[in-house]
Amino acid sequence: MICIVAGWSGCLRFVPARTVSNENSHEESDFFAIEKVEQDELQQLLKERAELRNRSIESAYRIGAGDVIDLRVFDVPEVTGAVRVRPDGMISVPLIGDVTALGRTEEELQRDIVWRLRRFIVSPTVTIAVNTYEGSKVSVIGEVVKPGAYPLRQGSTSLVQILSEAGGRTARAASHLVLLPVFVAEERSNLTSPESGKNRPSVEIDLDDLLGTTRGGDSIEVFLVAGDTIVVPEAGTVQVDGEVAKPGSHSLSSKESIVGAIAAAGGVTYSADVERVEVIREVGNGRKASLVFNLQDVALKNTKDIRLRNGDVVRVPSARGRFATRQVVEVLNRVFNVNVVQ
Repeated sequence: MICIVAGWSGCLRFVPARTVSNENSHEESDFFAIEKVEQDELQQLLKERAELRNRSIESAYRIGAGDVIDLRVFDVPEVTGAVRVRPDGMISVPLIGDVTALGRTEEELQRDIVWRLRRFIVSPTVTIAVNTYEGSKVSVIGEVVKPGAYPLRQGSTSLVQILSEAGGRTARAASHLVLLPVFVAEERSNLTSPESGKNRPSVEIDLDDLLGTTRGGDSIEVFLVAGDTIVVPEAGTVQVDGEVAKPGSHSLSSKESIVGAIAAAGGVTYSADVERVEVIREVGNGRKASLVFNLQDVALKNTKDIRLRNGDVVRVPSARGRFATRQVVEVLNRVFNVNVVQ
């Protein structure tokens, strides 16, 4: 602490730059190591799901348990109607009894029913159509308006569409989401691997990337499969210290950036060294990494801001010259106020 007048109470606190100890990393690669891992995992998932999507387009939808099927038999109203696929994968059809529907396409089920009805009807004309898709679902949890399980209808299997069905994010939501992708075997009919049924590691996806709102970026499409879970976390908090109007813990807004965090802290003071703002981040195993950030370049030169993570610390250090000037002004104002009161 630096004081102009000895013994004067209420002195300003000088905040030096670079508080992270030498044993911690100042390398930019260490600071963004988490983002690098997440990007690699996302790219791997996108590649796998793109291949799966291509196979899905080429093949018809396979009926799942809980689906509702419209069954129509021309000129036979007692057989016509909506039937739900039972948990055992069967549907009950008048005249012919139980028929296996689970795992079949509409065309495969139609052929089976036609073949069975021939014992009772001459040249039956049968149409099959899935009315309600309940067998293939993904879960949406966390900070969304309507959390729950949502069916994957044909033509609506993208992450953006499912988030829209869930009512969108709440005001507390972070600007990213986490996808817990279910394990998908190369051939679902031959799940012989001991890894079958296991989930892949979670994948974090930035909403700007998902929606294509990143400057100069294209949107990404994440193809979903039954069993996936989408988690929309809370934005969390960031600690803002040093030369800001309201130092302390602040909620991360939907724009989880350094500029947004400092704005939440009431902005910088006159004494701030805006060219040496420091962000400190936990990077695992008790280690920390720091990054020095030029706030002036972001504001005046439109350089890229960075997204903060829950638990980050933003420190705005003092500029020695302006700090001394500000301290003189503060002391003089106190003196003037004392004289006015007397």
